[in-house]
Amino acid sequence: MKPPSLIFTLILSVFLTSCVGTIQTYEGPELPPEKVALVQVTPNPHVRYLMNLTIARIVAVDDARDDLTLKNVAVLPGEHAIMIRLERCNPLWCTYKRKSVTLDAEAGHIYIVNGKIIDYDNYFAWIVDKETGLIVAGAKPD
Repeated sequence: MKPPSLIFTLILSVFLTSCVGTIQTYEGPELPPEKVALVQVTPNPHVRYLMNLTIARIVAVDDARDDLTLKNVAVLPGEHAIMIRLERCNPLWCTYKRKSVTLDAEAGHIYIVNGKIIDYDNYFAWIVDKETGLIVAGAKPD
């Protein structure tokens, strides 16, 4: 591989890799995975931008806002209000929307945040249980 190709490949790899971390949304020491629920955001958002797909990000949990952009969140079991920011961009424009959903989180479960902006007035946010594939919060478009 020629050096310019290697450099391009390295830059592309960094660009395509998501910078996702996890934020603890409860007070106290970090609990083991079987005692909390993990809510995951859209993987590889840069690829989704290139494909003009909707990106779903968590911006608040139970009205607590933090630097949650591109972060997964660990929550205690129980009901939580999750504010989701939806983004859809193409080379000419970007659309941003927010939608709140209520998640009844179960300990040991992993949930995936999803969303879709169809047009300015039609946008959806939903959360799926990673293991079962069932929608557990919000609504998916028909």
